Amino acid sequence: MTVSLLILAPSCCDKSLKDIWDHVPPNWSGADPCGDGWSGISCINNRVVSITLASINLSGQLSSDIAKLAELQTCRFSILLSKFLFLHGASCPVFAKDLSYNEGMTGPLPPAIGNLAKLTSLFLANNMLTGPLPNLTGMNSLNYVDLSNNSFDATDIPPWFSSLQSLTSLIMENTQIQGQLPVTLFSLSQLQTVALKNNRINGTLTIGSSHSNQLQLIDLQNNSIEGFTLQADYSVQIILVDNPICNGGSTQSFCSIPQQSNSSYSTPAENCMPLSCTLNKISSPSCKCAYPYTGTLFFRAPSFSNYKNPSIFASLEQALMLTFRSHSVPVDSVSLSNPTKNLDDYLSVTLQIFPSGQDYFNHTGISEVGFMLSNQTFKPPPEFGPFFFIGNSYPYFSGFYAFRQKKRAETAAKKSDPFASWDPNTNSGGVPQLKGAKCFSFEELKRSTNNFSETNEIGSGGYGKVYRGILSNGQLVAIKRAQQGSMQGGLEFKTEIELLTRVHHKNVVSLVGFCFEHGEQMLVYEYIANGTLKDSLSADFGLSKPLGESERGHVTTQVKGTMGYLDPEYYMTQQLTEKSDVYSFGILLLELLTSRSPIEKGKYIVREVKQAMDVTKDMYNLQAILDPIVASGMSSRSIEKFVDLSLRCVQESGVNRPTMSEVVKEIESSMEMAGLNPNAESASTSATYEEESKGLNHPYSNESMFAYSGGYLPPKLEPK
Repeated sequence: MTVSLLILAPSCCDKSLKDIWDHVPPNWSGADPCGDGWSGISCINNRVVSITLASINLSGQLSSDIAKLAELQTCRFSILLSKFLFLHGASCPVFAKDLSYNEGMTGPLPPAIGNLAKLTSLFLANNMLTGPLPNLTGMNSLNYVDLSNNSFDATDIPPWFSSLQSLTSLIMENTQIQGQLPVTLFSLSQLQTVALKNNRINGTLTIGSSHSNQLQLIDLQNNSIEGFTLQADYSVQIILVDNPICNGGSTQSFCSIPQQSNSSYSTPAENCMPLSCTLNKISSPSCKCAYPYTGTLFFRAPSFSNYKNPSIFASLEQALMLTFRSHSVPVDSVSLSNPTKNLDDYLSVTLQIFPSGQDYFNHTGISEVGFMLSNQTFKPPPEFGPFFFIGNSYPYFSGFYAFRQKKRAETAAKKSDPFASWDPNTNSGGVPQLKGAKCFSFEELKRSTNNFSETNEIGSGGYGKVYRGILSNGQLVAIKRAQQGSMQGGLEFKTEIELLTRVHHKNVVSLVGFCFEHGEQMLVYEYIANGTLKDSLSADFGLSKPLGESERGHVTTQVKGTMGYLDPEYYMTQQLTEKSDVYSFGILLLELLTSRSPIEKGKYIVREVKQAMDVTKDMYNLQAILDPIVASGMSSRSIEKFVDLSLRCVQESGVNRPTMSEVVKEIESSMEMAGLNPNAESASTSATYEEESKGLNHPYSNESMFAYSGGYLPPKLEPK
């Protein structure tokens, strides 16, 4: 989604702004944006008067240096998100993000923004801005304000709501403003649109008899308004859905939203035969193949209801082309399609804009197009009413598009044959150090398990079944065979193999090999002769991969795991963290203490231990549920410490759980209390654990060859 910022004010060519932004145009080199011809920069008398940067994924913070541009008349920045979904009745819009394009302006707005006296339009919606709401008092040139969907501090209705005499559109959805709207707001003579839904506005809505005669829409959905004073026959569209005034089945018109109404309209070709284009180009209405700039026009209050009338949309096309041509914007033609009325009563129309004279736009062309649409220079036919524009990313700039297509082809090749780079006869290239892991054929594993017979089945779980097998060299192995529904993609399976081959510990079963034939995914482990993991207690948790918020192109799969082990926080946050592993380990400790499964006959082990324990009594009064071997083989104090540690690990809130290194220290302490030497019993102690977790050879180190296996700071773990 493209979001724009329009600023009118300030100075000369200050390089510091460029230095704090990412994804600036490639020709922004040198120290003089005027003399060096920077894309998106316009100058008069060697003074910057305009910055227009649209749909190039600009990101960073808006610093107070912007106020130094004393002659600036227009400044527009854009941020891109892939989709924007309007949810009726929700507390805020929901965003479906493509993680490649979700950067934007962050941090608080500088107070100096209030000094931009020439500013006409301020569009900072859908960023990640924080801190106090900006004070716009005295900015009397402002006609368009949209600060929606940021994380500003909660604040009362600001006084400047009623003082901006040039204001036409006030849009501040989901900005935590609270209190009663002043009637003087609606008396602003040029006011057309007030959209303040998903806030904390309360009291009585009073529009007054002297409201602006241009006022078309007041959208206050999902607030706390309890009354509405009717003083005249309003032609204004008012929406108060999800306010107390509309509770109890009110039949008032302002308490309902019209049903969806769609149209199949699409711009016809201009007396020519549409072409069959190659290289992802699209045939324009003038029958030329090109890469169009695509986005969506949202009309907040259209006055017509017949969306199947083609003449209405033809007039919109004509208005668009007239605007582009009158401002010498390099546009050949425009195409409209998919007119749709959504639940918010907004009319959305897909817009494709085709370049003139070449088959793609350059940076300046895209910025000019976006500027015309986002700063309200374009005026649609009156029946469409107020609008806003959301542009998609434009990846077709010369050079970049060829690179992008090459990367896509490489990715597709990897997905179709993820093991192509694993040449078993070489020790270089994409081949990981497999430590003896072998690529088995399906027939080899089929023979080793007697055609996967039930007699060789030794376990099963959410992933699939585990079979005992004997390889041709006589080695006994355990073969984990994924069932349908648990299959990963080829890249994910390759990822798991690469990670497993790098984890080595005396208490961890080693990977012998794998099979990726005939649609099968099998992992071959060394066989543990003393029984299955279940017999000794445990479950197969798989691997969790720490993933930084900004990582790109990562590999993830859905959560799979044994019932009773999964962190309860996951069900609320849909994220697994390092503390999720601690929770699972805590369940395992309780199993060791009680010799019970996590969930047994409908009883959850955590709840059973907590209900039975009494810290004032010996062994916390848990004798009845402790494993007799544990109860007789450990001192009361050791058992109590073990119980304390286990319950700390299974705290409901992850922040209250210990780290894994703290867990290891506690276990070592308990072993020493029992007269055991932890260094003799384990290949790694708490000291080596902490040291290895910091080293470059840690299996999940961000310094590894696997970019998707992020470091531990700050982690957002995704389940594997």
